[in-house]
Amino acid sequence: MKVKPPVLPSVLPLLPVSFADGAVLERVRVEQIDLSYQLFERVRLDQAELSKVRCERTELPGSVWLDVDVRECDFANVGLSECEWVRVALSNCRLVGANFGEASLTDVRFESCRLEMANFRSLRLKRVVFVGCELKGADFGGAIADQVALEKCTLDGASFERAVLTGVDLRSSKIDALASAAGLSGATIDSGQLIEIAALLAGQLGLRVED
Repeated sequence: MKVKPPVLPSVLPLLPVSFADGAVLERVRVEQIDLSYQLFERVRLDQAELSKVRCERTELPGSVWLDVDVRECDFANVGLSECEWVRVALSNCRLVGANFGEASLTDVRFESCRLEMANFRSLRLKRVVFVGCELKGADFGGAIADQVALEKCTLDGASFERAVLTGVDLRSSKIDALASAAGLSGATIDSGQLIEIAALLAGQLGLRVED
């Protein structure tokens, strides 16, 4: 699945930046700074590159990211509730325990990212791709996903309860150890995956299998 990549100038200046509530950062490159354990509300990033930035347990509620490229950043347990991302690409980032509750992601690509135990509850996703990501224990409960692909991802213990899935492709991902089969209606899987989750489906339907 193709998603629209960030639209960025050929060269972005590396400038000292100041994060604060309501800050607007445009056409800027941010590298190797530590913003962990802080609160910044309604921050806006527009045409920006982030590299090796640390935001562990940073709260960024209501932030807006437009055309942002993110590489090798540590966003473990970051708070991104009610954020809006459009044309954002993340690669080799750590987002373990990240909270995307009630956020909106459009044309977003996660590649080789760690998203174990991430909270995607009530998240809205449109044209989003996860490639080679760790999503163990991720919670997609109540999410609304349209045109989403999970390619070669690990979903052990992940949950999709009450999710609304349209055009969601799980083929090539590891789904045999999902928390349950609930909420998978509307997703595409292959025949091998169907066999792998047969026990989950039987449990969901209340079937007892005896030989």
